[in-house]
Amino acid sequence: MSDPGPPVKGIIKDLDLRDASGSSAGTATGLTFAVKDMFDLAGHTASFGCPDWLKSHRPAAAHAPCVQTLLEAGAHLTATTICDELAFSLDGINVHYGTPLNPTDPARIPGGSSSGPASVVAQGLVDFALGTDTAGSTRVPASYLGIWGLRPSAGAIASTGILPLGPTFDTVGLLTATLPVMHTLLDIFFPPEQQRDNKEPEKPHRLIIMSDCFALLQNDMQPAVMAAAKQLSGQFKLVEERIVAPAGLADLVRHFGRIRSFEAWQCHGRWYEEVKPQLADFTEQRLLACRGAGAEEAEQSRQIRRQLQAQYDELLAETILCLPTTAAAAPLKGSTAAALEANRNLNLQLNATASFLGLPQLTVPLTAIAGINAPPLCSGLSLIGRVGSERQLLTLASHLTEML
Repeated sequence: MSDPGPPVKGIIKDLDLRDASGSSAGTATGLTFAVKDMFDLAGHTASFGCPDWLKSHRPAAAHAPCVQTLLEAGAHLTATTICDELAFSLDGINVHYGTPLNPTDPARIPGGSSSGPASVVAQGLVDFALGTDTAGSTRVPASYLGIWGLRPSAGAIASTGILPLGPTFDTVGLLTATLPVMHTLLDIFFPPEQQRDNKEPEKPHRLIIMSDCFALLQNDMQPAVMAAAKQLSGQFKLVEERIVAPAGLADLVRHFGRIRSFEAWQCHGRWYEEVKPQLADFTEQRLLACRGAGAEEAEQSRQIRRQLQAQYDELLAETILCLPTTAAAAPLKGSTAAALEANRNLNLQLNATASFLGLPQLTVPLTAIAGINAPPLCSGLSLIGRVGSERQLLTLASHLTEML
């Protein structure tokens, strides 16, 4: 792993974009935001964390629809921000543009690949940011930086105008420092009238604490995350601790990887072979590992995905899943490549359920949970619900922050 160097603020380009209509009565009026440098902005070229990508692509003709929605709601776009190269990492290290600051501990990495968006939110430079999440790229940095992060249901927010990594799994990610701002974003993207069956879903009565996920927690995080889960359990009539994934978390990661690898090469293989970009070693290794991914294996994994989606939809009709967002605190910037890879593999397993099945997952900063002694290093507790349950997850989290 290349030396991440000194931390940077996380901004690629300062902007001053507002809705052309000049409306001052929108839901997000007065809020500032930044976007990961993967979103189309009219007249701008997204770098995708890679200078050679920037050089080989033209400016966008229009804003990504999700960006346009926020501008029309009154939000003020102030910056594009650094991302991990080609979004191929959960670490937050970019050898070209710098590694965004982890303001909770500058000696540690911020997590990625939505490193810049999460960093500028945690620094207080903007009210919220848009990232992306394929395998944890919003959830992991949110956990490391002590902020709120939401991976919505697959397809719930249009990914049009956003650079892809694995289109089956790619989602827009929402990052905020505070609960009220996350509520505002859900009012914009998930208004109550558009919820499942056009009505607010009933409050689930069962909580499943995912024991296989909690078993991956490292010692320094176990007491606080377990205490947070205990606080959450008070909202439910029935609480169970058990394994949910029928063949294990590693199996979910394996099937996820077969599909994502095939799609990543389909998306970017031709560009790589024609442009011959200068990539960081680990980015190039991961992209080249996708070269041999087969369509037949990917389709087999898609069939497994469809079967599991049906099973989980039935399970989650009255159930919420609870799990740690990350296995440990953010690694130190001087960590070896082997240590970072081991940490990545743990986080891939923790985030695989929502990633593979397209479920919404909300990560709640431990520092926001009432009644627990949060550790000095940041971490998050995650809630997973049924497709379309974004508002429900936020309601449960709101109660969690208020419990005494």
